[in-house]
Amino acid sequence: AGHVFAASGDETFETMLIDPFAPPIIGSVTAEEIAPTAVEISWTTDRPASSLVRYGVGGVLDCQTAIDPTLVRDHTVRLEPIVPSVTYSFVAESSCGGEPAVCDVGTFRTVLPEGTEVDGRPVEIVRSGAVDVGETTVTLRWFTSRPCSTWVEYGFGESYGWTAPGSPARSEGYRADLAGLWSGAVYHYRVLAWIEQAGLTEGPDRTFTTQGEPDAASPQHPTGVVAWSSDGAVQVQWEPNTEVDLLGYFVYRGLAGDDEPDDPLRYVRLNDSPLSEPAFIDESVEGGITYEYRVSAVDVFENESEQSEAVTVRVTADGALIRFVAYPNPTVARANLLFSLPPGAGRVLVRVLTPAGRVVQALADDAYPPGDHTVTWDSCDARGVPVASGVYLAELRTPDAVVRRKVTVLR
Repeated sequence: AGHVFAASGDETFETMLIDPFAPPIIGSVTAEEIAPTAVEISWTTDRPASSLVRYGVGGVLDCQTAIDPTLVRDHTVRLEPIVPSVTYSFVAESSCGGEPAVCDVGTFRTVLPEGTEVDGRPVEIVRSGAVDVGETTVTLRWFTSRPCSTWVEYGFGESYGWTAPGSPARSEGYRADLAGLWSGAVYHYRVLAWIEQAGLTEGPDRTFTTQGEPDAASPQHPTGVVAWSSDGAVQVQWEPNTEVDLLGYFVYRGLAGDDEPDDPLRYVRLNDSPLSEPAFIDESVEGGITYEYRVSAVDVFENESEQSEAVTVRVTADGALIRFVAYPNPTVARANLLFSLPPGAGRVLVRVLTPAGRVVQALADDAYPPGDHTVTWDSCDARGVPVASGVYLAELRTPDAVVRRKVTVLR
C-alpha cells in the first residue's frame, strides 16, 4: 500500500530579539543553610550567566563572593564562613557580559543548633586578646581547646552589635581582623564558639581601645521633633542626625506647666540605651495630662548634644497608632510603602525625602479611608531618574501626625 502525505498551509513565526549583552532575568532565589557557618544561595537565569552574591549584616552588603565567570542557567554560591544566629541580607547578581542583573534584597537567619553533648567536653576559649591595635583597625586572636566554629561580637557596650568570623590561622589559633573602627574609642568584645558535641560557649566581655585622640565634639541636637497622642501613648519622632560617628538618641520627658519648665532636673530620660532610629513610643503616660519632650544625640565617644527644643502634647485615650512600613528594605528597584490609618485620619501625604529634607518624589496626596493602603516608590526622583545608592526617608503626613521610615537603596 502506498503512503499518503499531507501538509498544512504555510505559517510563520518570529523569534524574540534578545540583546546578548542585556541583563539576564533572575528567578527562583533561595537560601539554604547547610551548616551553622555556611549557607548556599541558589537562583536561575533565563540564559547562561555568571554568578556573584553580595551580603552583609544590618542591611549593609559589604561582603561579596568571588565572581564565578562560568556561564550557567542554574546558579549555586556558597557563603562561608558566616556567623551562627545572625540575620543576613543578600542579593544574587548575574551578567551575560554587559550590565549585571540583581535580584531584590533577600534575608536569611543562620541558626545555632542545640549541642548534643555526646561527649560532655566543653570548649574552652583561652588567650583572647587584641594585637596590632591601630587607629581604625585591630586584630583579635584567641585559642580554643578543640576545633570548632568560632566568631567575635564587638561594639560600644555589652550589647555589642557587630560580628566577625574567626578564621583559623595555622598554629596561631583563630583571628578576626576588624576595620572601619573609630580612633580613640573603647570597644567591648567577646569570643563565642560552637561545636555540635558541646553546644555554645561564650567568652567573657573584654575591651580594647583604638589608638588616636577621641573626638571631643558633641553632635548637633536633633531638630524637627514632633509628638502626638494616640491610643493612650505618645509617639515622638525627629529628623535623623547626619554625623558619621552617631551612636543614637536619648528621649527626655517632663511635665508641662511647671513653674520652671526649662529646668533640666524636671526632665526624666526615658531610654537607658541610645536609640538607633529617630522615633520613640512612650507608653508610660496618663490620659488627660500634658507632657513635654526633648531629644538629644550621643556619639560613639559618649559625647551628648544639648537637648532639642521642647514639644508639648496632651495625652488622649482614644485613636490608634498609624502604622507605616517600607518593604523590601533595603531595595534595589522599588519599595512598597504600606500604611494603616485610624478613623478620621484626614488627608494623607506620602513622599520620599533626602536625609537633609529635600523632596525626592511625592507619591500620594489624598484623603484615604481607614484601613491598609499601599503606594510604591520606584527609587526614582520626580523626573523619573533613578536615585543614587544611599539612605532616604519615606514620610507620611496627616493633619495630626508625621511618621518617617528609612529606606536604603542599593545600586
